[in-house]
Amino acid sequence: MIGRRMLLGGVTGENYQSGQLIVIHQDGHGSSISRDFGETWEMLPLNGDIARQIAVSNNGKYIAYCGYYSGLFFSEDFGRSFKSLTSTSGYANVSMSDDGRYIVAAPMKGTGLQKILLYRNGAVQEKSLNGVVYDIDISSDGMYMCVMAGNGLHVSSDYGESFLNIPRYYSNTKAEHVVMDATSSPRRIIAFSGGNIGRDYVVSNNYFDAQGFRIRYFYTKCIDLSISDNGQILTAVRPNFSMVRSRNGGNNWEETSGLPGGGYDSRVALSKDGQIQVYTKGNRVHYSNNSGASFSIKTPTSPNSIQAIAINAGL
Repeated sequence: MIGRRMLLGGVTGENYQSGQLIVIHQDGHGSSISRDFGETWEMLPLNGDIARQIAVSNNGKYIAYCGYYSGLFFSEDFGRSFKSLTSTSGYANVSMSDDGRYIVAAPMKGTGLQKILLYRNGAVQEKSLNGVVYDIDISSDGMYMCVMAGNGLHVSSDYGESFLNIPRYYSNTKAEHVVMDATSSPRRIIAFSGGNIGRDYVVSNNYFDAQGFRIRYFYTKCIDLSISDNGQILTAVRPNFSMVRSRNGGNNWEETSGLPGGGYDSRVALSKDGQIQVYTKGNRVHYSNNSGASFSIKTPTSPNSIQAIAINAGL
């Protein structure tokens, strides 16, 4: 899942450039936000729960946070305040539509839960799926959702009302990370293996079509994954390696130079056009505003490792 995944005339008067707003979560410390490209940080009114993903809308106005113990929280004022949507526990991964009306959350890895948490038009619902759920993504309008589970991919094209299963026999690859592009027709879905399975180098299957989607599996160890809106720019973190990226939809990959090797706490995020790229290692944010040609280091106040990151991706 993804951290995408500026406001014009907002109710608070705030106006953010793409990538100006950065939200991070550090287990045992809590969540922090930077409103100036990572130069200064302030704590968000959230606890120090366990979280693995944060969702920020493209303009930064809406922020969704899911804590393993505390449940799902939502902000509609650029992180100034949060309200609890549900105290249902067990979830730590979250993705959100750009208007904040649709949110989907996936369980913390290792829980073995076979369900997702849906927030749609003000109502929260748990939805059961066959297969242990690993990761989720949602389109910017909330219409399309994809869920990676142990028995394959589950896709929805009706705002999560129903899901269709695409079994693993379409690909022998066991995947645990999934992202979906925002503009192609049919929508493209990219899936990677987990951090403990697959190979250290990038190995892919070809695209195949199923249930109105184009799907591609990469049999490669992966900790985190992000995608640009057009699906051409992809970034991934592999254990003991720094960020790798593709500029052509996954056909070719390159190691991003000048970054420290990744770990199991490393995360990545992209802007809509891929111009802004962020990569975390320990408590540091490596920030690029030139498509990864160079990175500067942004250091939050806490020494705790960053476990989740998201940026406002721009309009």
